[in-house]
Amino acid sequence: MDEALLSFQKRGLHPEHADSYFQTWACSWDNKGERDDALEAYLSCLDLNPNHEWAHQNLVALYTAKGMVRQAIDACESSLRLHPDNPEILTNLGPS
Repeated sequence: MDEALLSFQKRGLHPEHADSYFQTWACSWDNKGERDDALEAYLSCLDLNPNHEWAHQNLVALYTAKGMVRQAIDACESSLRLHPDNPEILTNLGPS
């Protein structure tokens, strides 16, 4: 993991930091194709804020991209329970 991330983590993460963590780390690694780090970051974001809508949505897409169909479906179901009005969640399952 990146030194800047370790520094960020050492300062203590709080639920109000979930958006920053999501944008700075999870999306960054996902966009770079570093899927394992992105997965860990999305899960950490959800540890900070279990209701983080975009982390849920991107987690579904990432599991799908990694071919982790069962996890994608489980994540999708969880996300839909929390965010039933977000139609994009289902589109992230793709052809699964």
